[in-house]
Amino acid sequence: MAAQPGPEDPDLKAAQIEKLRAETEKLKAEKTKLEQEAAAVPRQARGSYWSEVIKILGAIVLGIGGVVTAGGSYFVARNQVELAEIKSSQANEKAKIAESTAAAAEAEATAAVKLRDAARKEEADAAKSVQELRNSLAELTSKVQTANPDLLKRRLVYIQFQGDLSRSLINELRKTLETQSYSAPGAERLAGEYKGLVKYFRPEDEQAAASLLKSTEAFFLSKGCPIQLRAIQAQAATTAPPLELWLSHSCKQ
Repeated sequence: MAAQPGPEDPDLKAAQIEKLRAETEKLKAEKTKLEQEAAAVPRQARGSYWSEVIKILGAIVLGIGGVVTAGGSYFVARNQVELAEIKSSQANEKAKIAESTAAAAEAEATAAVKLRDAARKEEADAAKSVQELRNSLAELTSKVQTANPDLLKRRLVYIQFQGDLSRSLINELRKTLETQSYSAPGAERLAGEYKGLVKYFRPEDEQAAASLLKSTEAFFLSKGCPIQLRAIQAQAATTAPPLELWLSHSCKQ
């Protein structure tokens, strides 16, 4: 039976050293081979390789801190949901306000249309009333001319007025004009878009219109509330139209 080598056996040590040297050379050769292969691999391929390595390492890290990462994702997602709900609520509130505003605007528009239609109707009625009065005055003028020609030496005047003018003041104006060769049998309060003026309808009535203008201005000046009038020629629907005195003024008496 052969003797077992001792711990200090020189042959055993020599064999171990030789084995270690051989393994070292083998590792060096493999290292060199790997370096050569790595140098031969395109840069993009090496990037893909290291990307895979990083993914693996990332997976390891996620495995270590996965609870923290997942928890953070949960809170981010929950905040996004809450923010979406807030935005949705705000949008609904804005929509309600817009609908309410639209409904109010529609109601106001409807009311405005009604007021406009009513104003147009009043305007049409007023125009019709004026035309009827003109026709009646023209008919009256014709009858008076037949019955009493001397009476028509007075110029017929139709008065309509608006503003802060009392009926008693207008009646006083009528009486004043009657002392100056005018006949103003009546006056009508009529609202409308007009200012102070005298209308005449035939060129030969221009002088009479200017005289009526001056008499009316003098009357209001004597009352302490002067007025400025202008005379214009207008179209007439009758053959013998009267002069028209339109007053839009304020004169408290």
